[in-house]
Amino acid sequence: MGKIVFLGTGASGGTPGTGKSNRRESSLLLKDRLSILLDVTRHFSKQAECLERIDCILLTHGHADACGGIGQLRTWLKGKNAQAVPVYAHPQTIEVIRNKHKLLDHCRFHAIREGQTVKLDSWEITPLLVPHSRDPRFPAFAWKLRKDETIVYASDIAELTEEFKSFCQGANLLIIDGATWRRKIFSHLRVDRDLPQVCTWKTGKIILTQIGRSAPPHEVFTNEIRTICPRAVPAYDGLEQHITS
Repeated sequence: MGKIVFLGTGASGGTPGTGKSNRRESSLLLKDRLSILLDVTRHFSKQAECLERIDCILLTHGHADACGGIGQLRTWLKGKNAQAVPVYAHPQTIEVIRNKHKLLDHCRFHAIREGQTVKLDSWEITPLLVPHSRDPRFPAFAWKLRKDETIVYASDIAELTEEFKSFCQGANLLIIDGATWRRKIFSHLRVDRDLPQVCTWKTGKIILTQIGRSAPPHEVFTNEIRTICPRAVPAYDGLEQHITS
């Protein structure tokens, strides 16, 4: 049995608080026969303390909170005498990284287009473009990972679209943007407004990540979310979820 580990569940720069409300930038590890890392944040050095290995990386987009830890990744890999790791991302995301970093010998970049499926061990991985940034340099992906279970990871999404709804249909686990509570910013979902709609979709468990400063303390937020959608919960750093694989 595999598992997913939430290495970080906060907004850009991290979300301050105490206990489970104190969150680093959002990142996820899928730990199976492969160890698949989703996003390399500016908090990577701390998040990597619980990592044994990384077999491949999926990047959602080119903002610093999603790929700003690429330099720290190099140091970590060199410390383990590890080989360069495959990194799957939108071509524009790869270009952004190449423009920011001189030393990238630790990454083997694979440009992937929307709807293209790649097979990693027994996992089928497919990205979907989702609305996030208004800047065309930063297209954003939601990722679908399929094996015995289907997992959708959409940490940065500005609005719910019919394409995204179809992409999520039948997922056993939907991990979705939970950035704002009772307020709206253009680049992220508003939980109290958007979660009721997501709750009508044909998916299994819903876990919120990318949780921002407008959210109440974790325990209060958990109760509020359950009131809106009984199968939804907010994540916290270190949360583990077992998956069938």
